Amino acid sequence: MDFALLLEDQAPAVQGDQLTGCGEREALLAVVALAGLHGPSWCDPVWLDQPGIAFPFPDEPFANGLGEVARMSAEITLDKLGDRLSAADRETLTETMNLVTPWLLAERDRFALLHGDYRLDNLLFDPDLRRVAVVDWQTLGIGLPARDLGYFTATSLNSQVRSDIEESLVDDYHRNLLSYGVTGYDWETCWRDYRLGMPHTVLISALGFAFATATERGDEMVLTMLGRGCQAIRDLETLELIG
Repeated sequence: MDFALLLEDQAPAVQGDQLTGCGEREALLAVVALAGLHGPSWCDPVWLDQPGIAFPFPDEPFANGLGEVARMSAEITLDKLGDRLSAADRETLTETMNLVTPWLLAERDRFALLHGDYRLDNLLFDPDLRRVAVVDWQTLGIGLPARDLGYFTATSLNSQVRSDIEESLVDDYHRNLLSYGVTGYDWETCWRDYRLGMPHTVLISALGFAFATATERGDEMVLTMLGRGCQAIRDLETLELIG
């Protein structure tokens, strides 16, 4: 047998709405669940050679290659979106994608299993908001754990909500990480990693958009995600951490 298909009925769970964004309760569920992915796999070398990983732990050749693809996808994305993307966001996207290679090679002493596309469209919430299920694991990877965290908050919360509650969410994430036995990782380092993880927002958004067939919702979604992501990168002064 080449593969096994395992299905589970998630009813009455409701899919998150990427365009609308979520509130604090949904966000808390999501970051606690994310710690449940990162904590057990934290710096465990067994994952470095695990088959089926779409985005392996980045070495220099991989980082250089993805950096080239990132720059190409940024150019295609900017061309396709035109002036629908603000001048400030166009500049932030270009600057960020030009730094993908050194960004991927930063902070290599911390890694975990990454979902890679951890956002509202891929989360199913029970109606009573006590449980969340995560779907769409095709971007499974290994890397700096807070990339998933930054990607979620920056793309799935509107910018004002994200700014208001992100420190609290990082605190909840960090506290739950420690409950899985993660050691030697203080809150200040977690916060810095969170800031450093933000380029994942525009990288995944642009990669998906540049090479996919355009749809009305797809265009609206990438504009929303890029706008929120670029704002977060500026608010958190992420590029200064890389450059």
